[in-house]
Amino acid sequence: MSGRLLLALAIAAIGAAVVGGFLIVGGPVQGQRDKFDRQRYLELGRLARALLCEQGFRTPGSALPAELTVEALRVHCSSAGISAEDLIDDETGKPYTYARKDDHDFSVCATFHDAARTHRLNDDGWFGALFDPETGCAYGWFR
Repeated sequence: MSGRLLLALAIAAIGAAVVGGFLIVGGPVQGQRDKFDRQRYLELGRLARALLCEQGFRTPGSALPAELTVEALRVHCSSAGISAEDLIDDETGKPYTYARKDDHDFSVCATFHDAARTHRLNDDGWFGALFDPETGCAYGWFR
């Protein structure tokens, strides 16, 4: 009888560990959401870098592009390195939202499952300062 009791306790412990793991990590659904949110975060970072054009050639006195397209970004910043895929949310197939507030101020936004979690898990320093997890937007000022 004690062997069966020990086996039952071992099975219960394994079951509790599996359930606990799903509660902590979130399971496959949370993993899929995290994957899409991470991709959104990385793409917003690429777009912000292209809009800021910190490492490419730009015409002195130039302004932000009127719209967010690959062609407009390449004209704006010679080294933008943006592809058409960077402009589109992989999960929804919709383009990211770009707002040009004036010649220098911009925001680029995505709809996240959990922007705060994504920011916490993926913050790489420079982009983290531009990203607002409450809105899911990156805000920047092009000089």
